[in-house]
Amino acid sequence: MIDYLKQNTDILCGAENINSRAFENKDSESGSGDGYVNFVFCVSYYINNKNKSVVIKQARPYSKHIPLELPAERNKLEYEAIRVKRALVPEYLPELYYLDEKNHIFIMESFTEWKILRYQFNKMKKQKKLAEKIGEFLAVSNFFTSEIYLETGLFRKIERAFCNCAMRQIMENGIFIPEFQPIGEVVNRNNDPDLYAISRNIWEDRETIAQCYVMRDIYMHKGECLIHGDFHTSNIFIKDDKMKVIDMEYAFIGPYSYDLGYLINNFISQYAACPFKPEKREGQSGDFANYLLESIKEIYISYVKIFDTLWDRFGKAAYSFSREYRKEIYVNLLQEMLGFAAVANISRITVLTGFPDFDIIEDREKHIHAKRLSLIISQYLLKERKKYTDIDHVIKDMEFISKGYLLYV
Repeated sequence: MIDYLKQNTDILCGAENINSRAFENKDSESGSGDGYVNFVFCVSYYINNKNKSVVIKQARPYSKHIPLELPAERNKLEYEAIRVKRALVPEYLPELYYLDEKNHIFIMESFTEWKILRYQFNKMKKQKKLAEKIGEFLAVSNFFTSEIYLETGLFRKIERAFCNCAMRQIMENGIFIPEFQPIGEVVNRNNDPDLYAISRNIWEDRETIAQCYVMRDIYMHKGECLIHGDFHTSNIFIKDDKMKVIDMEYAFIGPYSYDLGYLINNFISQYAACPFKPEKREGQSGDFANYLLESIKEIYISYVKIFDTLWDRFGKAAYSFSREYRKEIYVNLLQEMLGFAAVANISRITVLTGFPDFDIIEDREKHIHAKRLSLIISQYLLKERKKYTDIDHVIKDMEFISKGYLLYV
């Protein structure tokens, strides 16, 4: 990688103490936050009396750790998605330095000194103004890539440019109805008899499966704005009161609600884990659980407030007359957000091996209880989401379910 940088860029011109290393594990506490599907390297160096580093990300026509063929062109699509979003919310995206289409490589700003949000949550560390920042990042980038703002022809052009069929299919067939395999083949993948029993109850419930199909249909056919597509807490970096977002190779024109829901999934899992975590001080888990619920509420409220303000200022005239239409948009946003959060949480717990949100709980019985509570909350929100018209009702129901469960454990 060092030779590649010297031959193709001037980044290392005059640099000393140059070192290169590969990121091997996506779910590591610090680093790139990537490296599970792609080949990711960090090159650090010393120049002008400062330590600096860059990240080199290469896509190959297959996944690094999963036996799956993928188009290497996803690398350019991710670069372009970051470029578009960075033009709208530059404070939340990495700086881009170089694109090599032939070798499917791009070079960007490094965040090796930053912390991955997921692992700060695992330690029950609150983040200042996080919900406000998430709401702003999503609302601004969603609004300005939507047809409410863009000329329709340009919107359709962007939609075609970010079709991203292969990466979308991973979610379509892996998250909503996991690979459409027989139930036993899906949930047995965990090799965990206790988790298998929980998972079987989920996937044998016909209404749950029906609602997973409904959410899949929304994901596949509701094209409203350019979404991140894989917006979870391992793709968010924090440092002091700043936030950065990475890993946009799943980007496409999708529902406003998807990124919100996919992220809220992690807040639900962390909330369910709180009562069972080894507490560092008395009352810490309860305090952090309340913080998570308040964050869910504030993310949604912040998003709607900012999106609505932008609509007033920049929305096309054709969309400026009906407040009732906007209200319908925001209620649908809430209900779909809950559906996407629930499906992502159910799939991650019952199908995929390992889930860092729960890994800090080493006690076997408590670990299973945390996952079971997360599944109970998620299944309820998925099946009952249509009754919700305000976020406060959602928060109250989550608290009620959690308190009821904890009475019996």
